[in-house]
Amino acid sequence: TEQADCSVQTEMDLLLPYLSGYVEARSIGHFKKLNVKLEKRIFELQMKSKSMVSEKSVLEVETNKKMDELTVVKKQLHEQTNTSEHLAKELNSAADELKIVRKDFLEMKLEVARKTRENECSVM
Repeated sequence: TEQADCSVQTEMDLLLPYLSGYVEARSIGHFKKLNVKLEKRIFELQMKSKSMVSEKSVLEVETNKKMDELTVVKKQLHEQTNTSEHLAKELNSAADELKIVRKDFLEMKLEVARKTRENECSVM
């Protein structure tokens, strides 16, 4: 049995480098496959990142254009508001002048009516 044990041990000693090389080769192959998968995933993420950066740049440009348009519209609105306020003041001033003219007209109409009555009375 000692001889059998020795021969088994010798066989194992002979097989051990082979088995260890086989396991190592399988491990290296497995790691190479994992490495390829990881490199592929890294590449996909880099491309997605570049795409997102590009999309962000486009959105920033569009946002800046919209902000510029908004600034122009705000300026136009401010100018229109100033114009509206100026026109409202002119309209109020014209209304005040119209009241004065109307008052003067009514006073003249009353004066004409009074003089007409005086003339009628003096004729009689």
